[in-house]
Amino acid sequence: MLRWTTVSQERLKCLRRFDNWLTGCFADASDVLGDPAEAAGQAAAFRRWTADPCNRMTREADRRHFAKPVHPRLVNDDLRAVAELFAFVAANRVQARAMLGISPWEQVTETHAASWFRQVSRIPHTSTLNDRHYVDDHALAQIPAALPLLGLARGQQMPITRGDGTQILADGFDDPQAMRMILLQVLTGRRSSEIRTCEFDCLSPAPERAVQAAEGEEVIRFRYAQSKIDVAPDNILVDREVAAVIEEQQAWVRESSPELQPRFLFVQRTGNRRGDKPYPSGTYQWMLREFSNLAELAHDLQVADQHA
Repeated sequence: MLRWTTVSQERLKCLRRFDNWLTGCFADASDVLGDPAEAAGQAAAFRRWTADPCNRMTREADRRHFAKPVHPRLVNDDLRAVAELFAFVAANRVQARAMLGISPWEQVTETHAASWFRQVSRIPHTSTLNDRHYVDDHALAQIPAALPLLGLARGQQMPITRGDGTQILADGFDDPQAMRMILLQVLTGRRSSEIRTCEFDCLSPAPERAVQAAEGEEVIRFRYAQSKIDVAPDNILVDREVAAVIEEQQAWVRESSPELQPRFLFVQRTGNRRGDKPYPSGTYQWMLREFSNLAELAHDLQVADQHA
């Protein structure tokens, strides 16, 4: 019996794929628990099967990912899920029989588990920080040009230039908050969480020495939601352009929800009667993906969000 308290959702997905493989490739699924000498070949067959993107589809929307190869780590996750299940049952025969009664699971041995574990491939560690993981100048120029599309009302359209140079007429996303969050990330270099969960009253006058150093330019202190390092500063000096974006967002919140006393600068639009919930992380990630896919900036935007 699998319970949410003991088995993660990702592990359940791995075991569902194992179930799909058994259903599609075996006349009798219990054969996978049979002769231990055949376990190595069966594990290798499952590794090939789960490495095929077509076999990992769980919904129609996943079809667009068919062209993408399956990362070896994901294949390893599936193999480990099955191997650990075999190892657990083999090590807990009494409990397994109490739960399952007389069943084909009584045939499973440590040899089955070891054969499946041996199919887990070794993945050399390579640094993930290189030029490919940052937004290049071309993409950085495209992002602000297409950003107004996020704030545009649904039903309205505007032309944008995609990553391959083609021009299309795109529908608005009706999410000015996401538009301003991305813009603030670009202008300040802060992480998405540091912008998304910053306080509503996040602007304050800059120190006198900073104002003098700016030689006449207006300088303002911006306090962001720094939570990664305890002793790190949680504010930076920004110019009038950044302050204008923040003030525009403050005005939008006051106008759209005049009855609220918001805690956060970017707020959850529904189910937020007291105004104490920030803009949801999942919604922001989804908006980034949809926007970047439309503008053909999917890789650049998602990786920039992680490494900004």
